[in-house]
Amino acid sequence: MKQDEKFIKQHFGKDNPFKVPQGYFDGLSAELMNKLPQQEPKAVKVTMTPRFTTKARPYFYAAALAGIAVFTASLFFNRSTQDDARTAYSGEQTIQQTSVYEQQVDDYLMLDNEDIYAYVAGYK
Repeated sequence: MKQDEKFIKQHFGKDNPFKVPQGYFDGLSAELMNKLPQQEPKAVKVTMTPRFTTKARPYFYAAALAGIAVFTASLFFNRSTQDDARTAYSGEQTIQQTSVYEQQVDDYLMLDNEDIYAYVAGYK
């Protein structure tokens, strides 16, 4: 690459061989505009008709509001039935379930009552 550049500089020099006549770009734009054909601007009548979505937008809003209302109502009424189902369990069943769970944890950790008492008392 550098050899090519050295060769070009040796044979042709550093001068740019391409030259533009004096004042060429001064009148170029005016000359090009004069060569273009003259046209009168045309007035175009544009009629706009509203889109379907623009007309139906209030109905979309109403449908979304109705959907939100139905969703909220279903959550509210479903929650009240779950609360009723929770209160149907007696406290005795909850105690039995808790003690079974505690027994399973104790068995998994291989703890007996003495270990639990020692832990609660702070002994190591």
